[in-house]
Amino acid sequence: MNQLIVINKNNHFISALASDFDILEFAISATKKDDVTFNIDDVIIGKVTRVIKDQNYAFVEIFPGISAYLALKENMKPIYVNGKQGGMPIQGDLLLVRINKLPEKTKGYSVVCNLPEEADSYDIVDRGMHGISYERVYKGTPDYLLPLTYGNVERIQTDNMDAYNEIEAYLQGRDLSMRPELKFYEDEVMKLDNLYSVSTTLEDALKKKVWIKNGGYLVIERTEALTVIDVNSGNDIKSKDPLRVNIEAAKKAAAEIRLRNISGMILIDFINMKKGLEPELLNIMRAELKNDPLKPIAIDITKLGLMEITRKRTAPPLWEQEHSVSGSRVAGA
Repeated sequence: MNQLIVINKNNHFISALASDFDILEFAISATKKDDVTFNIDDVIIGKVTRVIKDQNYAFVEIFPGISAYLALKENMKPIYVNGKQGGMPIQGDLLLVRINKLPEKTKGYSVVCNLPEEADSYDIVDRGMHGISYERVYKGTPDYLLPLTYGNVERIQTDNMDAYNEIEAYLQGRDLSMRPELKFYEDEVMKLDNLYSVSTTLEDALKKKVWIKNGGYLVIERTEALTVIDVNSGNDIKSKDPLRVNIEAAKKAAAEIRLRNISGMILIDFINMKKGLEPELLNIMRAELKNDPLKPIAIDITKLGLMEITRKRTAPPLWEQEHSVSGSRVAGA
């Protein structure tokens, strides 16, 4: 059974998507629960504070002191709150904007004027028309609950009452047939974190070195341009069969790519093996990647034995998410 385990760590919510007791992926709230928090698809009454006409963008304040980037396009149809009918935004305008990108590295929030399908209704627009500056008239999916939007989750468990209340409110807006069971975990003997080894698995998922079966291991290195995974036979006494080691490495690499939310270009340097066996390894990797809801693509294996994989980015990689919790990068990550 797939379930989402939600805990609180350093005042951040951490969710782990688990199949039975095997954790498949993580999602971590970008901000502390007591901070001002915005989610993807939140609809807010924003105030235009600056327009850069020659570069076709504007800044929209979505909360006092928090501005978001808005690209200005010819075919955009802003919904104004201050009675304005049509036309491009100017300084001082109040309009409905939707969060489409969360802060990342040096970039802040990004917003658009088109509303999500479920929010594009008379009730939402009418609420906005009668609202005030910075009011959130529609709440999107909290970042730590994003696995719910594409995963088949049957149950959510949490031992934190703040998380329970927020999740319960979020589920009220979902189709009853698609609504997972929400359970508040209470056990004085065994903490929820310990029961599912959430913190331990998270710590392991931030290390460079990952052990695989039969003594082999992976070394996962990230760079600005791509991620490299190096396969090593280690103390595998049966390493005379490189294909067997590579098969185990491919299975583990596919799982780690999802667990760590690695995106973009990924190169895997497998152990050299006999020519002609590359297609078999490529097919095995493609089969493993089908379990990933983001559907990564294993493109090919180069003449140098490097497998090329691409995976789309929907959220920051795990190491970047965890950085917001710890405030510092984990040694060896």
